[in-house]
Amino acid sequence: ADDAQQLVRRPRDPTDSATPSGLSAVASALLTSAALTGRSDHRDAAGSAIGSVAALVERFPRFAGWSAAAAEALLAGPLEIAVVDAPELAGIARLATAPGAVVVTGGDSPLLADRPSGAAYVCQGFVCDAPTSDRETFAERVGVPAVHSAS
Repeated sequence: ADDAQQLVRRPRDPTDSATPSGLSAVASALLTSAALTGRSDHRDAAGSAIGSVAALVERFPRFAGWSAAAAEALLAGPLEIAVVDAPELAGIARLATAPGAVVVTGGDSPLLADRPSGAAYVCQGFVCDAPTSDRETFAERVGVPAVHSAS
């Protein structure tokens, strides 16, 4: 506001509660963007943001849960899952519990570029495993337990 007190430095609270702090939310969004686009500058910015609260995560984990989750996603990869014209595999992909995993099933994502249809790809850093159309193999790759083919 025009009549607000002029602050030398705007205070920020890095702690999380039931909802993530602004820092945690931005770090998670940057990680998702990096996973979808391959932009290393977004990944680096997320790493810097998470690094700025490392002591908080270590000393008071109860107040840094969302930051810890973003840190886990950063360390895990995260998984980039691309499914091309395979609705059953897309359903399995959406059950993945890997930290920070992103699932792309359509649109003009770089993860889908030049991929044959009817298969799924599990990638990290835009380096992908061999494509698969087998439900059980795919479920194992994305960490979804006990998916059996219909007989």
